[in-house]
Amino acid sequence: MDAIATEAKAIHRSYEHAAKASPSKKHAEKLREKGRTVARTAAKQAAAKLRKEVDKRGSAKGIGWQTVTAEMRLARAEKPPDKKLPDVKQFVVKLTADLTQILSSKDIRWMKLNEIVKFRDDIDPDCKNNLTVALDRLIDRCQAMKDAINGERAKLKSS
Repeated sequence: MDAIATEAKAIHRSYEHAAKASPSKKHAEKLREKGRTVARTAAKQAAAKLRKEVDKRGSAKGIGWQTVTAEMRLARAEKPPDKKLPDVKQFVVKLTADLTQILSSKDIRWMKLNEIVKFRDDIDPDCKNNLTVALDRLIDRCQAMKDAINGERAKLKSS
């Protein structure tokens, strides 16, 4: 069913794109309406085809639609992906650069923590305890994520 919705959305988007490029508002609205109609029709046809396939498989095996759809999902999951995987390396490089900025010397939170250190003797003990607990949780979460990325068993606690 996800594939049906994705296909319908793609059809609708193509008509929406054409409508935005149209110089006439009236023509643009007609394109939008046609896009909705074509997308709706395509989705209905695909759903009917899927329904027929489910009925055919179910009656042949003497099983219900839930079992058939579960089998179809498993079969679809076993197929290799049709589209190219996203560039994981590029994503990781960007994420790494972003993470290095967290609590870097230029980060406002780091500057605030440095200011607090200057006045550590004047901080209320409860406030100091809350701050150190928050920092310990940050350390724990970072360590758990590091372990998960390295394939170790993560002990990530929700906070």
